[in-house]
This record gives sequence, structure tokens and C-alpha cells, in this order.
Amino acid sequence: MQFLRVILLALAAACAAFPVASQAVESFVIEDIQLEGLRRISPGAVFVALPVRVGDRMNEERSGELIRARFATGFFNDLDLRRDGNVLVIELDERPSI
Repeated sequence: MQFLRVILLALAAACAAFPVASQAVESFVIEDIQLEGLRRISPGAVFVALPVRVGDRMNEERSGELIRARFATGFFNDLDLRRDGNVLVIELDERPSI
């Protein structure tokens, strides 16, 4: 059962990373990080698991790391990364709770 979950998470991460990898991500230094779409999960829990911090350089490689880290938590169906100036905006779609 655990093996199947790992395979499904890896497949979801690979599918989610494909559109981001196919787009050119212009490198920039992150001045702030904004989270959108959170309902149950606290922002602090998300920030602890992020592989990027304010002051880091955001590029294609880092966006891939960020996407893999988000899916590894198992808390999110999807996420979208946007840039607003030098602010990294992360829109999260939480998985429904049972």
C-alpha cells in the first residue's frame, strides 16, 4: 500500500512538473512569498516544508524542487507558481479531508 502511494505521488509530481519545465522561468531573487488557497493547513506548516526562502534565487530547477516538495506532503492536489514582481506567489489546492 505504501509503495503504491509513493508511485502515485511520484507520477502526480512528474505530471505537475511537466508544464512548469516546458515554460521558461525567468530567474529572480525572492523578496517575499505569498500563499493563496489555504483553508485548513496553516501557513507556518507550508513555510517549514518549502525548499525556498526569501533571498533565494528562483529558477526552473528551484520551481521543480518546490513542486516535488509540495506533492510529497500529500496535503495538496495541485499548485500553481506565479511571479508578481519579485514576489513568489504559490496558489495551493488542498486535498479534501475525510
